[in-house]
Amino acid sequence: MINKLFLFRTLVAALMLCLLAWDSVLWLTRQTQTWPHRDLLLTGALLWIVSVFFPQNSDDDWAGQF
Repeated sequence: MINKLFLFRTLVAALMLCLLAWDSVLWLTRQTQTWPHRDLLLTGALLWIVSVFFPQNSDDDWAGQF
């Protein structure tokens, strides 16, 4: 069974890299002065960080041991 959280993290990272590459090409060819997808990149970075630090399937159930 494939881990859905791993798939989500991979897709978010791939999308962020594609957007960053596209914005870099636009910026290097001087077609834009700012990064057009800056908000999407920041949102994607936030989603990726949250998915890394707060995994969904945490099996750390130590409360019932005492």
